[in-house]
Amino acid sequence: MPNEVKLPGKAEIIIIGGGIVGCSIAYHLASKKIKNVVLVEQDNWPEPGGSTSHASDFIFPIDHSELMANLSQYGVEFYSNLKFNGKPCYEMVGGIELARTENRLRELRRKVESGKSWGIDAELISVEEAQEAFPFLDKDPIRGAMWTPTAGVATRSTDAAQAMVQEAKRCGSLQLFDNTEVLDVIVEDNKVCGVHTSRGFIQSNLVISAAGVWGPLIGKMAGISIPLAPMHHQLVHTGNVPELEGAKSQIEWPVLRDQDRSMYVRQEFDTWEIGSYNHPPMITDANDIQPQDETKYSPTMMPFTPEHFEVAMASIIEVMPILEHAPFQFGFN
Repeated sequence: MPNEVKLPGKAEIIIIGGGIVGCSIAYHLASKKIKNVVLVEQDNWPEPGGSTSHASDFIFPIDHSELMANLSQYGVEFYSNLKFNGKPCYEMVGGIELARTENRLRELRRKVESGKSWGIDAELISVEEAQEAFPFLDKDPIRGAMWTPTAGVATRSTDAAQAMVQEAKRCGSLQLFDNTEVLDVIVEDNKVCGVHTSRGFIQSNLVISAAGVWGPLIGKMAGISIPLAPMHHQLVHTGNVPELEGAKSQIEWPVLRDQDRSMYVRQEFDTWEIGSYNHPPMITDANDIQPQDETKYSPTMMPFTPEHFEVAMASIIEVMPILEHAPFQFGFN
């Protein structure tokens, strides 16, 4: 195409992958005054084929690992201050983690104390307090809950990604090329020296793979084994529900986690989004993921398998009975 920007012949750093991780790397490199960074994305941007375009986007900042908790808390603060089209990229609506058993309640008590020791606010709350904060709950199956006020949702990961790229470009640090597939990573004497793409070769001594589920394929090009396997995770969106009618923003109620059943629920305007890991392991080979132009929605939105969601749906209805009558809109793996 005559107006297509030419791929540079050399870069200080090449980032492979234009999802939320690749864009974050670009942003943080720019904040360190590093110039001549090139990001290549195989699909259309800013809606690439990885999970960024359809992620659930929530953050619960307390983990059993201090490192992960600090990283999550940094994300809360960072996205709260990051703006896209004048609006913050984070909605701090709070989060509730349920305990169905005494063992889970003890675990939540440990998480509360860990969070406090790391400077992250949280508290153990009663069943009644949980229901007051999230009135769609049935109290009977629940023993208690953890309330984390700083939990919330990045409004859209693709918005945050665009905001970070805009800033990196403003700093004069970044060039982004979408629809640019990596064909090979060139290594000589155990050192990377460049990347062959569908638009030409770029020389560089530093290549960062942020390719997500395609990471093992990039690693193989460089002669490196990356122990990563794409796993299905089921996600269902309900149709419009009366209890959320009149919602004025994307999310107003806290995010709900039911770790005893490996599930979560969050509001999406006047619908519910239900995520489940409560199913047999389903592994996909990265080579079997279809190109973006051959899929209806996204390469990483696999056909929904309802038979794997039956047990999960019955489980979440136990604590949130209102979902029993919620209309099914669509789902995917």
